[in-house]
Amino acid sequence: MSPFFKEHSYQDDELHPVDFEYPFVQDEKFCVSLLPVDRKQREKLMKQATPQQKGFRVTPEINTSLYHKALVKEAFAGWKGLTAKVAENLALIKPEALSTIPSEGISYDVEDAAYLLDHNATFKLWIDECLDQYEIWNKAEKERRAKNLPTG
Repeated sequence: MSPFFKEHSYQDDELHPVDFEYPFVQDEKFCVSLLPVDRKQREKLMKQATPQQKGFRVTPEINTSLYHKALVKEAFAGWKGLTAKVAENLALIKPEALSTIPSEGISYDVEDAAYLLDHNATFKLWIDECLDQYEIWNKAEKERRAKNLPTG
């Protein structure tokens, strides 16, 4: 089990954002706060991002940008620590743009988060893995709590 989950307490049935630390950046701490969006919810978002085809087509193409934006709106609650160094590591950024990033970092924005998903496959896979871990933990925690509750 992830060391993160040992510190997280399950207070009630409300959805609480949980911080996940991005492991692929040296000497920096970048955390993304995520809400639990299970695999079924993500599949529904994918279907919504698949344009309706007129006529016959074997495999409809998903509009990944539309899907990523919808996923960000559902799953992301924010981030901490997105500095110029982290941004340079995560996405294609022009050198002159790096100098405009404030020292405290880039504030969370839906468009920026969707851009990272669109342009960094490692980041996208990591987000999917975090959401999968959160779903597994959430399910196990609900089952554990259900066993401890008196039947009545």
